[in-house]
Amino acid sequence: MRYELSRPDQYRAAREAAPIAYVPWGAHEWHGLHNPLGLDTLKAHGICLALCEKTGGVVFPPVYCGHQTMKPYAGFDSTIEYSRECVQLLARETLQQLADDNGFFTVDFCRTKDDVQKMLTLSGLQNYDGVFFANTTGDLGIPNLYSFLYWIKSGHAFLGAHAATDTYHPEQIRGDKSYIEMIGGQFKTHGKQCEVAAIVDDPSHPSTKHLKTPYKVYDEIYEHKENERSKVHVLLSLDRHPDDGHAEAGQPEDFPLAWCKDYGKGKVFYTALGHRDEVWESKEFQQHILGGLKWAFGMEKGKSVPHVFAPEAGR
Repeated sequence: MRYELSRPDQYRAAREAAPIAYVPWGAHEWHGLHNPLGLDTLKAHGICLALCEKTGGVVFPPVYCGHQTMKPYAGFDSTIEYSRECVQLLARETLQQLADDNGFFTVDFCRTKDDVQKMLTLSGLQNYDGVFFANTTGDLGIPNLYSFLYWIKSGHAFLGAHAATDTYHPEQIRGDKSYIEMIGGQFKTHGKQCEVAAIVDDPSHPSTKHLKTPYKVYDEIYEHKENERSKVHVLLSLDRHPDDGHAEAGQPEDFPLAWCKDYGKGKVFYTALGHRDEVWESKEFQQHILGGLKWAFGMEKGKSVPHVFAPEAGR
């Protein structure tokens, strides 16, 4: 039964007879000149209708969505996109859910420029044990970046996801590299989103002990300007260039994806994953973040000494 064509009594009867709901989900994107832009969702809708005929239940109206990576093609110059703000919202919801479910931390959110001015100062941070930069980018306007870094170094936790390494580039703050040195990497570029098979470099760390090599994940994969493996404790990595459309795709290379490190008396945890909403919604990634939180807050032990050698390329 199609929900939008049903009267209330028909919907209730169908739900009671078979409490099954189908929600078709797909993308608006380029499928060539011969196909409609909503082809994926149209197919999903048809599959749901066919299943519903066999099982009973209700098919809800299809959900059409889009992604930032849908670039214009010849003859097609627009699409629906997920904004960075949408992914940041999902990141906040994920952190709040982890806080609610696990109970060992609470979360306050720093959303606006005014929040930054008030919260990311020595006085504003005095009641906090750590901060999480979830897909931040550029110069955030922290009143005194050096005081903020000192606060971390004095024994607090810093955690970052994805675009946290695309934040405070030296050229944005008069050549200063102090933030990049703290987080352990600086974003360079990325190609198209793709699936990668990540190596679990440390299977005993709280953030990765639930994962097995290969950890397969579809996301936007960052390349950083320098490989800092000798300065950080790598948790996840790739042993070859991702299949992201770059000319180097598939060639052996060491790509750290997640790492941790000591920063003075403080703790730093970073994961390059987390561009896609599906990644934030996945249990594997949520456990990855939760383990990073537990390590950074000192609740679970894990190594933080650098790996001098990368796993053997091509394995």
